[in-house]
Amino acid sequence: MHSPRHQLVPTSRLVGKRRFGFHTLRHSLATFLVGQNTDPKTVQAMLRHADVSTTLGLYTHANTDAKMAAQGAVLKEFFAQAEQTP
Repeated sequence: MHSPRHQLVPTSRLVGKRRFGFHTLRHSLATFLVGQNTDPKTVQAMLRHADVSTTLGLYTHANTDAKMAAQGAVLKEFFAQAEQTP
């Protein structure tokens, strides 16, 4: 059985990203949740940060249409590869 990292690394290279891993997913999750108007303290608790300023200052990022499209392409490729892996 392959680990998720085994799928993340080749998939990220396919879409032109040098590095992509679980830490990237933590940033994406934080950004997504804040964008969905989730209470910042809830996001902080989910990521197990001691201070909400870490969550908001370091883990959330501005979303642009181009950035969202690129992230969507990475996830689409990741899930397509995951479906093909036995």
